[in-house]
Amino acid sequence: MKPPKSIKKNSEPTLTIQWEEGSYTISLNDLREQCPCASCQGEVVLLKKFEPIPQAHLPGRYELSKIAPVGHYAVALHWIDGHNTGIYSWEVLFRLCKNFGKQVNP
Repeated sequence: MKPPKSIKKNSEPTLTIQWEEGSYTISLNDLREQCPCASCQGEVVLLKKFEPIPQAHLPGRYELSKIAPVGHYAVALHWIDGHNTGIYSWEVLFRLCKNFGKQVNP
């Protein structure tokens, strides 16, 4: 999948992401709740399941501090509460836009 043309943090707690297929606005709350990291989604290692660690109480949980590129295939979102292990591949980010975002200028 091709990378987005742009990712812009808006004044309201959203991102606008422009893809070849169109632009979407998605809330920071949805992005954080859908964080793909093992701490947030859980994981299975050697047939043992590790459950996600609930952290909804942390101040700054839904405030974005930085968007960092990860190679040519993803971005890492850094949150004010210190969480930064979620790597959002272009496929994951596009799926989140389609499922949780609002299309702008269709």
